[in-house]
Parts: sequence; structure tokens; C-alpha cells
Amino acid sequence: MAYRDNLGVFKYQIQENAGKISTISSMQFNTAIVSPQYYESLKKFYGDLVKKQTEKIVLIKI
Repeated sequence: MAYRDNLGVFKYQIQENAGKISTISSMQFNTAIVSPQYYESLKKFYGDLVKKQTEKIVLIKI
């Protein structure tokens, strides 16, 4: 998930290894100060980030 104007990026990955499931998430901002004009989009970005991290992982036996 990329934040507008290349100001940041959020990566979320689910891996299975030897019967164990792990999640890896990382967030990177390319600027130390975010202009007030980006507040609403930053708020949405964080909302989407939290929503993604709270999604349920559904396991299906095949």
C-alpha cells in the first residue's frame, strides 16, 4: 500500500514455513514532516493500515 506522492509505503506479508504461519509488516516514510494538506489522506492511510493488520487469516484444509 503506497501513501500518496511517494511519501511512504506499507508492506504486509503472510508466510507459511514448516507448518507455522507468520506475518511481517513494515512501514516506511520518505519524509520526516508531513504537510497539513496531507492530513486527511494520512488519516485514511493509517485507517487502511490498521484494517489490514486486523484482518482475519482464514485457513482451509484441502
